[in-house]
Amino acid sequence: MSQRSIFTAVGNFLIYLFLQIVIFRNFNIMDTAYCFVYVSFILLLPFEFPPLLIILLAFGYGFIIDIFYNTLGVHMAASVMLGYVRLHIINTLTPRGGYDASTELSISSLGFQWIISYCVVLVFVHHLFLFVLEAWGFGSLGTVLTKTFFTSLLTIFAVILFQYLLSPVRRRSA
Repeated sequence: MSQRSIFTAVGNFLIYLFLQIVIFRNFNIMDTAYCFVYVSFILLLPFEFPPLLIILLAFGYGFIIDIFYNTLGVHMAASVMLGYVRLHIINTLTPRGGYDASTELSISSLGFQWIISYCVVLVFVHHLFLFVLEAWGFGSLGTVLTKTFFTSLLTIFAVILFQYLLSPVRRRSA
């Protein structure tokens, strides 16, 4: 792990925590769509971080979110699950040659199509797990799926928007 990747991860930790707690905590649309931009921290952790470290960071980050949301481990469990599934999705989306360990997980490095594929799957899985835990099962499947769909749309939009706002733009030379 390079110092730059650690510094970037700490910066992302603080930025996304601030955004989630100060701006998006009470933001919802008709109790159906919520914006959980905090998942960006876990999604954008560098390739070079070992899987166990990612799961531990997801655990701690979810725990902090649970403290501010006054939930009993729901965000923590969903974040740990996200950290675990993340490795498998990256392996599925990785081309044969693989990626350089120093490649940054961002739109500017990997492109819009790769990031959107990556985010759609992981955000949907995270939110489905979160809302199933919140509902304590699939008893209200319609509500769980509705919340999952609309919250995923809103979160993916926010993740992509903040990628464009917070990532440095790399220009291709002609």
